[in-house]
Amino acid sequence: MTHTPPILPVRGWRTAAYGHIVRWRYGYAVLFSMLVTVSSSFPIVVPRGVPYPDKWAHIVAYLALGIVYINAATVGWQRATFLRILGGWAAVVLFGTMDEWYQQFVPGRVMDPTDVVADAIGGGVAVLGSLVLRLRLALETPQA
Repeated sequence: MTHTPPILPVRGWRTAAYGHIVRWRYGYAVLFSMLVTVSSSFPIVVPRGVPYPDKWAHIVAYLALGIVYINAATVGWQRATFLRILGGWAAVVLFGTMDEWYQQFVPGRVMDPTDVVADAIGGGVAVLGSLVLRLRLALETPQA
């Protein structure tokens, strides 16, 4: 059985930080999921006549969640296959759907299907960034 080296070249001071990210990848995913859920548990108070950039907040939050989920799915980018990256995006969309369903039970919050679309877009941006990173790393990694 042969050992395949990680895709990311890890050297010097980055070794400890990279190892930490790989070891705690599921913890980060759970922690960030809890943060999003807790923030969904409070009503939003917006004065009348003031536009609230709700969709942009969803896109940014779920972009970050997508990065964390994709990191967990790809084992810290060591196994960054297209299916694993797509699986991370599917988890983001599923979590966004469940979060919107949960919000209908919070006083002052409503379930909005367009928020799920914004969540999917945020996760999709994370996927695009992941695919670009994967391609860049594949081009930089010398082939043996």
